[in-house]
Amino acid sequence: MGLMDDSQDKISHQQTEGNNSSRTLGFLALFLILLALWKDGSSQFEPGTALNSAPLMELSSGKIVELSDLVEGEKPLAAHLFTTWCSVCMKEWSSLPELARANEKDFRTILIGVDSPEKLKALVQKRPIGIPIYVGGSEVESSLRIHSYPYTVVLTSDMRVLHDHVGVLGTRIFQKALANAETL
Repeated sequence: MGLMDDSQDKISHQQTEGNNSSRTLGFLALFLILLALWKDGSSQFEPGTALNSAPLMELSSGKIVELSDLVEGEKPLAAHLFTTWCSVCMKEWSSLPELARANEKDFRTILIGVDSPEKLKALVQKRPIGIPIYVGGSEVESSLRIHSYPYTVVLTSDMRVLHDHVGVLGTRIFQKALANAETL
């Protein structure tokens, strides 16, 4: 009886090890697939991709406008999307006016808060920003395929993407958009 029990224990132990190895390989395969789908983690659109417009509400006046109306003109529009519950968005908040001013020769910059108007007004009252702010909802999230915040998309006057980026707004985003503008 002792020999049979030892053999069964060994078989059971080998099956458990095999199941753990299979699980580990499965998780590794899933991770690699997700990594490949996410690309470099910073862009969702190829330069030149045409996007649909979406309604926005101007925070200061309550006026409803279309995103496509805001991209009119010679300068590309850098639309930086944020939420009040996003800690990264709130950490970068005070640096946004300086970045907008540093790039105003080549770009118009707006902020789109995907949050309630009340929360956005409270934020602006507490921490004034000096950049036009619009309120966006599910339509803008759908149009821009937003899955993470902060998110920036730089658009031409015909709603074509020059560059987009998930993460903190920085000078490199403007530089990449300018480089892409030359090739489109």
